[in-house]
Amino acid sequence: MIVYKDNIPVACGAFKEYSVNCVELKRIFVIKEKRQQGLAKLVIKELEVSAKNMGYKYAVLGTGKKQPEATSLYKSIGYNITQNYEPYVGNTNIVCMKKDL
Repeated sequence: MIVYKDNIPVACGAFKEYSVNCVELKRIFVIKEKRQQGLAKLVIKELEVSAKNMGYKYAVLGTGKKQPEATSLYKSIGYNITQNYEPYVGNTNIVCMKKDL
């Protein structure tokens, strides 16, 4: 998914199937000049709705420990920290999170 403002891409995100019941959110990004405007939440919500409509029950994601603002964002919209899943098992620089859709 891509969000445009004045025909310029300003935010994006995607998901891929992680398992038969679960998607992994990937590449959630908002350009610096457009942050703090709710665009990341918009992207995530649209991805979650699409995944749920496709029959998925859960969403997972991984974010860097050096990105506490991302972790806070995900927590604010219902994601909970979970054990690291593949391919992040053993990677101490990644925080993995999960949410029921």
